[in-house]
Amino acid sequence: MVRLCPPGFGSTVQPGFDCSVDAYLSWLVGELGKLARPIDLVGHDWGGGHVMRVAMDYPALIRSWATDMLGAFNPDTSGTTWRRSGRRHRSASKRSRRW
Repeated sequence: MVRLCPPGFGSTVQPGFDCSVDAYLSWLVGELGKLARPIDLVGHDWGGGHVMRVAMDYPALIRSWATDMLGAFNPDTSGTTWRRSGRRHRSASKRSRRW
């Protein structure tokens, strides 16, 4: 098992790294390219989104994948009980949506 530490999340942010979603994806793809195959990739929270992008854009790099953030893409969350912090976040994100 290998635990990767993305820049700013356990490792130092190097000069020139712009901390964008695409930069993190590129970083993850580069790190996966250094590992022996097969790779079973697991992502949590912010990392879960990057795992999904690897699975969609670079499927040949991994054998399997898992993430805990797929629910973020479910528009029907009416049966979900949110923690207080989650309720605040969802309320704020709904107010800021303009699409």
